Amino acid sequence: EDEAALVVSAEGEGRWCKVDGGGTKAVIGVPDGVGRLRPDGTLDCLQISFRDDQDRATKVLGTVVDFLVELWLDDDLPFSQLKAAATPLTAPVLQARGFTVVDPDLTALGRGESIVTHIADLDNARRAYKNGVGDRAQTLAAKLDLARPIRPDLIQCV
Repeated sequence: EDEAALVVSAEGEGRWCKVDGGGTKAVIGVPDGVGRLRPDGTLDCLQISFRDDQDRATKVLGTVVDFLVELWLDDDLPFSQLKAAATPLTAPVLQARGFTVVDPDLTALGRGESIVTHIADLDNARRAYKNGVGDRAQTLAAKLDLARPIRPDLIQCV
């Protein structure tokens, strides 16, 4: 499976770069924000290329998260499988979009994985996007209404 990286300009335009084991497609210029969606549903490497403006940072990081969430939903994957590795800068952006804080598993580093700090919560995300968080709120609210909450293969009848 491919990983997906996203670069975002200050105008909120996103460009995908598929990571296919051989590297990424070239992106010209310095992006304002970047993020990665791993095949297991982990959002990580959420970063900005500037530090001078908190409001701008929040907007750019929010746009990155929104595009990555939309990519996941467009592949018709269960929303509840999304998780994120956050920093103090990205945590409020994720929480504003319905992600819930979890206790991190620090042993993930030894396995070469990102330390997951947040998991997706479908009900919270629906509320957040319906209340207008981010520039893509209407689009994501509609897609979340159709989102599968959990993977069918995880349902166990007892």
